[in-house]
Amino acid sequence: MMDVDVDEETKSVMASSGTVGSVSVSLHPLVIMNISEHWTRIKAQEGKPQQVLGAVIGKQKGRNIEIMNSFELMYDHIEDDLIIDKDYYNTKEEQFKQVFSDLDFLGWYTTGDVPTESDIKIHKQVCEIKERPEIGRASCRERV
Repeated sequence: MMDVDVDEETKSVMASSGTVGSVSVSLHPLVIMNISEHWTRIKAQEGKPQQVLGAVIGKQKGRNIEIMNSFELMYDHIEDDLIIDKDYYNTKEEQFKQVFSDLDFLGWYTTGDVPTESDIKIHKQVCEIKERPEIGRASCRERV
């Protein structure tokens, strides 16, 4: 089990810097393009950058993970929390399984600079879908 330190001053939820990874992850360019398009579209619709969430799918064999595709997740704002629309997720997963029957839900992605306590709450929701989900974070920025 990995130690996660929560620095009260900066609210960092990252693993300590001495943690050594032992998982091999391959990320297909399509996933990067999907996340970028998702963030850009929502930014254009809302008029300002917004956090976006999505699911990643692919294959996992032991400690080797291949992330091959993704789809956005819908969510609701309830007070200060983001609540994932699980009905939407279930529908999208079913649709993807019809086309990509050999791919599995591996985890989720979000956008932003550093992980937050809100991300931990979202991660706990995703854990209800998959016991040990992967998480990816894309730091999207506007081009100046």
